[in-house]
Amino acid sequence: MLNRRLFLCLAPGAVVLAQTGEVWSATRHRAPWHRPSGRPSKTLAGLAQKANAFGAASKKSLLNGNVSDDYDAILPRLVDLIASLQDRQAADPKKSAAIANVLNAATELLGALTSAERSPPPGEQEKALKVYSFEELRDDYLAQYDRCETRSERADSVAWQVDTLLTPRNRSQYEAVGQQLGIPWYFIGAIHSLEAGFNFSAHLHNGDPLRRRTVQVPAGRPKIWNPPTDWAASAADALTMLHFDGQSDWSLAQMLYRLEKYNGFGSRRHGIETPYLWSFSNVYEKGKYVRDGVWDPKAVSRQCGAGVIMKALIAKGAVTAPARTA
Repeated sequence: MLNRRLFLCLAPGAVVLAQTGEVWSATRHRAPWHRPSGRPSKTLAGLAQKANAFGAASKKSLLNGNVSDDYDAILPRLVDLIASLQDRQAADPKKSAAIANVLNAATELLGALTSAERSPPPGEQEKALKVYSFEELRDDYLAQYDRCETRSERADSVAWQVDTLLTPRNRSQYEAVGQQLGIPWYFIGAIHSLEAGFNFSAHLHNGDPLRRRTVQVPAGRPKIWNPPTDWAASAADALTMLHFDGQSDWSLAQMLYRLEKYNGFGSRRHGIETPYLWSFSNVYEKGKYVRDGVWDPKAVSRQCGAGVIMKALIAKGAVTAPARTA
């Protein structure tokens, strides 16, 4: 289920620093997205009806009957609605301002929902306990990848993830950043799914709004970019701060290591394979961080793991399988 307790406290607690004018959260786990009132599914249905008045709502985003409020049920409809609104806005400049109001509201909903669901990194105390080297984990990554199978009940969700990464609008942005830094585009796309729910109005670092520097860990990033639309510069900052740029080894095992490193190794300290890689597969069952430094052994991730996305992309023939290890 969506972490409603966290979801309902996303907006309050922001403070403005007088000298800089920047907005920062009063607590680390609160992201400054504007929370909607009521059930997320009803909020989305209302936005879809407004979009339909502009001829912008697709069939997927028009909700009929009882629809779950779970993140994985809402996400495809919401991302689809945002894409439809963007297409309609480009096709009808006269209505651009009116469409923008609905588009902004849909983007805020996506940001709030993803912030509530995403697995934050472990707290500072846990991060200090153990630093894993690639050599320690290489064989484990290959073993888990080999046994990874998408759960049958998640097959449609995984297929949607793959199709969304391959959408020309999305892929072109991943490729532009990837070519600049020497990073496979689908590596960037998988991170974007997990951190931001494919929201290009959010930082790749952690899904915080692109209109200001990040509030959640890592806070205060990027130092230089052009808000509120400069997703590429922010994404480059997120990847270079971990020194992913200019690397020559993009083998399968190394990519899985860097993906887990991006989110943190905290799950291993609780005896499970990270959902950041393996959620929606037989490798992962339950357990996740529900906010910074807070582990819930019963919580189940409703985000598709990056390793699962990569394996599905390769199986589809959408990308060439990388070498298993360098």
